[in-house]
Amino acid sequence: MIEIEQLTKYYGERKAVGPLSFTIEKGEVVGLLGLNGAGKTTTLRMLSSDLLPTSGKMRVDGVDLVEAPEKIRQKIGYLPDRPPLYGEMTVREYLRFAAKLRGMKRNVDKRVDEVIELTDAGEYADARIDTLSHGYRQRVRIAQAIVHKPKLLLLDEPISGLDPVQIVEMRALIRSLRGEHTTVVSSHILSEISETCDRVLVIRDGEIVAAGTEEELRERMGEDDALPLGDDEGRRHAPYRRPALRRLTLVVRLPEGRDAKALLSVVEGVEGVAEATETEALGEGKNAVGVAVVSGTDVREALVKAVVTEGFGLLALERDSKELESVFLELTKKASDTQEEEE
Repeated sequence: MIEIEQLTKYYGERKAVGPLSFTIEKGEVVGLLGLNGAGKTTTLRMLSSDLLPTSGKMRVDGVDLVEAPEKIRQKIGYLPDRPPLYGEMTVREYLRFAAKLRGMKRNVDKRVDEVIELTDAGEYADARIDTLSHGYRQRVRIAQAIVHKPKLLLLDEPISGLDPVQIVEMRALIRSLRGEHTTVVSSHILSEISETCDRVLVIRDGEIVAAGTEEELRERMGEDDALPLGDDEGRRHAPYRRPALRRLTLVVRLPEGRDAKALLSVVEGVEGVAEATETEALGEGKNAVGVAVVSGTDVREALVKAVVTEGFGLLALERDSKELESVFLELTKKASDTQEEEE
């Protein structure tokens, strides 16, 4: 769906983006993850044909965006970081306007009703936009981006300014678009990319420094952290590869007569578990115990089987919320270190 080759963008002598090269398949939800100023917005503006690149090639659905942008613009839905809304219009009026602006001529009202329902904005469909809360305005912005059924959907910081409840709802909305649209979500919020995207492109200083699923990024970290063997003979052979560690939090209900020490013994007996330590089980009551698990392989299935077989009541098993953050910070640190060495 998207093919990018050696894409660059300069403002005068300052490089904003590039060189970028990557591909995105049809129906994927891909996260463009980077710190503020990394080049995410500039990249999306070029993909939307809102901004011309300095050099390189961009193809969307087989069409060259530089040579023939007018052929593809109607197939692109774009939520910019500061999307314009017309406050004097009602939601329904604005979406009709957006649909016609994108070239829709048939079944406009039907499609407007569909996206109003899809974005759960029906309660305010006939309200003026300037009377809406920020969360509902963001729903309208998403609606205008998908009203013409685009093949490519570009979302720049879609949860910006939303409260926790609205964030959960926005994540669910983005996930519901999977398959129908090829979607690129730009964000500097790690959990947002983790919750909504199939794959991650990590961008730093305008360049892609890593790409893949979370699992693949963790594996890459394990390979990059190759440790040489301790003697001269060992150094002539392939280096020892430190496994990429996975961190889990397990919460169980203790059966009568069993304690946290017994649970730790069971967890530590699971093949692949490198470390297990007791932690709090907030909100689960006094008979619940949490365990922080560090492993070198995916031990989730074996872990569940072990604790259930031993009579512990499984309440939760989830990945450590800091895991993606650790991966991201490590990758960007590596990129920074490499750049300094080259300089």
